[in-house]
Amino acid sequence: EELVFLDIGADNIDFFLELKNKFKNVKYFFFNLKSINSIFDKLKHENNYENLFVVDQIEDVIDKKFDFINFGSSIQYFDNYEIILKKILNLGKYIFFSGTTLFETKNEKYKKHIIVKQVNVFPNINYLYFFNKKYFFSLFIKNNFKLLFEKKNLTDKVNYDNFDRIFENIDYMDFLFSKN
Repeated sequence: EELVFLDIGADNIDFFLELKNKFKNVKYFFFNLKSINSIFDKLKHENNYENLFVVDQIEDVIDKKFDFINFGSSIQYFDNYEIILKKILNLGKYIFFSGTTLFETKNEKYKKHIIVKQVNVFPNINYLYFFNKKYFFSLFIKNNFKLLFEKKNLTDKVNYDNFDRIFENIDYMDFLFSKN
């Protein structure tokens, strides 16, 4: 009857438009950087999109319940990713992550994550997290989520050759959790 959707990190209006066409009663909440939010705010007002809600602070949606939360290749860019995850764990039935780098290691030094420098978007340089799969998944499992699927993301060809000696099974992944 109604789909309440939170999209964290999207930067393209196409996904909203597609959902709007497929679901009669979609409520689409959008959260991104202020510069991108302002573009969506402008599109919302110019096109009278009553079912598009631009979220400036994640705290603005803490009292809502979502059918689906989408992290479109974004969680790795949040300095405070653990705080963000803790805040959304009770908000959604399904939580999807796309384009997220996971690794496995026996080295306790890397039990949560590593910070890497992204250089493939020259002249911009970004810093982001790669996550220890065991640790990252445990945040959900201990909060009554189950992993529905995980698969390699094939949209980008990420080269991890310089990490081979330190980590095992490092991959660019998509994965979906559901609340039990």
